[in-house]
This record gives sequence, structure tokens and C-alpha cells, in this order.
Amino acid sequence: MKKALSVPVLMYHHVSSHKGALVTITPENFESHARFLADGGYKTLSLDEFAAFKKGRLELPKKSVLITFDDGWIDNYLVAYPILKKYSLRATIFVITDWVERSNEDKRAGDDIYIPNHKEGKKLAYEEPASAVVNWNDLANMNDVFDFASHSNAHDNESLGLDEWRDDLALSKAHIKAHGGNTQHLCWPRGNYTKELMDLAENLGFEALYTTKRGVNMPDNDLSEIKRISVKDKDAKWLKGALRLYSSPILGGLYARFKR
Repeated sequence: MKKALSVPVLMYHHVSSHKGALVTITPENFESHARFLADGGYKTLSLDEFAAFKKGRLELPKKSVLITFDDGWIDNYLVAYPILKKYSLRATIFVITDWVERSNEDKRAGDDIYIPNHKEGKKLAYEEPASAVVNWNDLANMNDVFDFASHSNAHDNESLGLDEWRDDLALSKAHIKAHGGNTQHLCWPRGNYTKELMDLAENLGFEALYTTKRGVNMPDNDLSEIKRISVKDKDAKWLKGALRLYSSPILGGLYARFKR
């Protein structure tokens, strides 16, 4: 078995027919990604497997990848989940726990659900959350495919002081724990963080911190700034090139520095 030297982490948000919308991939292109991974023999990782690789405790095949989704949009459940399940792939959703709580308390209108675009979804997350965001039951129903972990509690936290951040992350962690999610992984909202926030998150028991920075993830026992690839709304040909690049510590590292 050829061993993985670096594991790419893919970052998705929406899978919907709103072509050209912000942070969105069409179902057709997303399915081409899933089919490519399945047909190519890729191992799609759980959060625990990825963490074990980073710590140097788990050897993985060269064709390994971690699939992540940010925020917890309803299309993750209605569109992405059936496709991932069809191809027997594993993935993770980093959820905004206040939004999921609101969705859980709201009432979803029937089975014929309109899937909002990103701009609409951000508004509906507060006004009609059940129509935009997954709830805890949705996450439980998807546990054969998805892990879930924290993307903070409120997400709109750029102006928070350190004490408010502590309360936000602690509350998010408590929600995740109460519903059986992974409490050791945190994805920074909007990719914004500081050294003080990293120390705070570590003190709260988060061991793996996910960024929006591109780069490579080697088994170096450093989980403080996990790099991710922002996925483009393109077919599997794009994905093939991205995985080849970021599976190489040398090529991926050089490219990431060049693209800063």
C-alpha cells in the first residue's frame, strides 16, 4: 500500500441548483466528485481517522481524503446526503449550533421544500430556520454518512471579546455533546481566528482546529491549523487535479504559498 504523505481536506457549503451562487456546487458536479472518489478507490475519512493520521498514529492509503461541509444547510441533507450515501462515502458537517437549535424549534413545511441560495439561507436561518438549516433529527438520520462538529454557536461573532468567545464555544460544544457529535473538532467561522482564540479553544478541549487556508496536512502531530481546499463548481476533472496537488507535501506546499 502506498502511504498518504498528506491528506487533502475538501471544503463544501451548498449543493444546489443555484448555479453561480456563492459557495455552491451543482448536484451534477457534486455527483461527479462523488463518483470520481468512489470509482478511484479513495478512502473518505471520519474526523477520528483524520486526527489519528495527523498525530502519526494511523497510516492511510495515498488515496485518502476528508470531506467537510460548513454551516449545516438544508441542502446538505436533501441533496448531498443521498449522493454521498449512494457512493458509500463518509463526510463531516461543521454546524452552527444556534442555527440548528432554532431549526429544531421551528416547523418545517411539508416535504416539498424550496432550497434557498446562500444569501436567502443566511436570512432564513434567523426568520424561518427550518427551511434553511438542518435540525438535530436530520443530523441523527445522516449518521451513516456524516460526522458533525462545531462551527461555533452564533457564527456572527467577529466583534466578540475573549470572554464572549469562551461562552460561545462552550455552548456550542455542549450542544454537540448532547446530540452525539464530535466535541474535539472546531471549524473557525469565516476562517477568522487569532493565537488567543486558538489557546482558548484548546483550553475548552478542542484538539483539531480547521481553517479556510489552503495547504497540506501531514502526519506532523500539529492539529492547530488544518488546511482545506475550497471546492469549485467544476466537475471531477478539477477535483482530480486538486487532490493530486494537495496529496503531495512538496507540490501542495509550494502552490499554497504561491497562491497566498
